Amino acid sequence: MKNNLNIHWETLDRYLSYLIRTFLIFRVERTKTKRLLIKRRSGNVKFYLTDVALRNAFYNRTEDVSFDSDEMSFIAENLVCTVLQRWLRGPKREEQVSFYKDRSGEVDFVFKGPNSITPIEVKWRNDMPPLKTLKKLETSWDIKQSNLITKGQDLDVREGRFPIPLWFFLLCF
Repeated sequence: MKNNLNIHWETLDRYLSYLIRTFLIFRVERTKTKRLLIKRRSGNVKFYLTDVALRNAFYNRTEDVSFDSDEMSFIAENLVCTVLQRWLRGPKREEQVSFYKDRSGEVDFVFKGPNSITPIEVKWRNDMPPLKTLKKLETSWDIKQSNLITKGQDLDVREGRFPIPLWFFLLCF
């Protein structure tokens, strides 16, 4: 990011901390362990906007994006992150949100609580690809249930995975 913007890393870090403190962006760090980690700073992070309208304004997008599946995929993942981050701001929350990444792929979010771990994958498509990284994470961490936030309408548990339509997920939180 610093190379693309052609600025010093300390300046970039300062500006990003301003955006985080003013709740314009959320920082989601990579996880490699099941444990809750305190004050961990990772070089491998993802940033999400608190409102995708900011991105549309920045890129001067005025057309309807609901028919663009790539754009809707980004918006769906961003909405899930916003919901999870706002959930964490409740009183005395001990949960964390991170993401998992290995050589085979990525799991969008890992919601860690004191006694539970829930991987969350966001897919905005009609044809569901095999979720190899999610399955690998469930196996290696011995996780019995994960959530799949989808474009679809079904609410059936399949292979220990609970697919939830995005609209329903947003209503629940």
